[in-house]
Amino acid sequence: MKKMILMAVMLINMAAMAQEPVITFEKTIHDFGRVDEGGHISTVFEFKNEGTAPLVLTDVKASCGYITCIWSPEPIEPGQVGQIVVTYKTDGRPGRFQKYITITSNASSEPIRLCINGEVIPFSL
Repeated sequence: MKKMILMAVMLINMAAMAQEPVITFEKTIHDFGRVDEGGHISTVFEFKNEGTAPLVLTDVKASCGYITCIWSPEPIEPGQVGQIVVTYKTDGRPGRFQKYITITSNASSEPIRLCINGEVIPFSL
């Protein structure tokens, strides 16, 4: 009887551990190409929860202060899609750029890194 109870507890624990969110991105790199200085450029990184438990983005950090990121703090249910809107300020930033956004979630202990790049063409009179 004790063995049966122990087996049942082990099976329940294994089933609970299998309930995990899995985050997958449609793209992890966005190339803006050549853009004019003096404004804001944005892109959307779309992701999906392909796991079996709700996905929560716990932190979204940009590599510099010229980037803003907007995302929903609400959990993304299994099979559902979420978005991170990334905006880069080109004012006073002529030349090539390559910047990173680090995503931390409950899907994995390893953060995911997104990348934006391009070239800002200086404003001329």
